[in-house]
Amino acid sequence: AILLAIGAAGKSCNANAFDAEAASAGIRRKVNEAVTQSDLGISVRKSVVRGAQIIDKVDGNWERFSDRFSLGSERSRRDGRPEPKIIPKPLPLNTSIAKQLLQASDSVFVSLVPFVSDEQLSTKVAKVQS
Repeated sequence: AILLAIGAAGKSCNANAFDAEAASAGIRRKVNEAVTQSDLGISVRKSVVRGAQIIDKVDGNWERFSDRFSLGSERSRRDGRPEPKIIPKPLPLNTSIAKQLLQASDSVFVSLVPFVSDEQLSTKVAKVQS
């Protein structure tokens, strides 16, 4: 009886795993169809391939140009690592300019997004600031 119970439980677990795998396969099939057969999927794939072809052509032209003027030989003579860049310490923040920049950004946002009013944005900003 114990072996039968174990066997039944195993079949139940295997059935759940099979159902999950079948559902996963269905999702993969739908995604594959969307990517390979939809107008958007076909357009994106064509654009990606065309972009890769253009970059490959540009790279080939650059390689020929580089070889013609021996640019690659000069590059290979350089030392391995570039000199480290010296990054100065940041200057203190000018708060009045920062506030003006934020106010300008807010007014541009409100002018471009018709369903958000200046009052709504001010309320949200006040909520974030508190």
